[in-house]
Amino acid sequence: MKIPAPWPVLHTPRTVDTTTTDAHGNNPIKDGAPVIRYVYSYHQAGRLGSSSEVISPEFLDRIETTLDMAVPDPQHYSASDGVILGGTVDESGNYDGGVQYWVNGDPTSDFQGPFKKLYAWAGGVVKLRRIT
Repeated sequence: MKIPAPWPVLHTPRTVDTTTTDAHGNNPIKDGAPVIRYVYSYHQAGRLGSSSEVISPEFLDRIETTLDMAVPDPQHYSASDGVILGGTVDESGNYDGGVQYWVNGDPTSDFQGPFKKLYAWAGGVVKLRRIT
């Protein structure tokens, strides 16, 4: 029996294209095909510590949001993947609307405790970040 994951998100996996380079000699990032996945929940996690950046008008205008997203299948997500939250899935199975976030680092297991193997069936947590 699996725990129901009721909230749809649009996940865009991203990979580094090691076969080509750009004008600067870097390997470009390629977006994969978007996939609708279902998650347990997502909630705001707060700021990622304090900033040592010099205050500027751009810094003051910037809004940073970090979220924790509980998922049944953390192995599907990788650092820098795109995730759109808050949209809906229509009758045709298309995802519509929402807000874009990026996976911040690799997924983790926040379900720690004395029974780690028992908790493993619950999935894991994906850290998301958005800076506007």
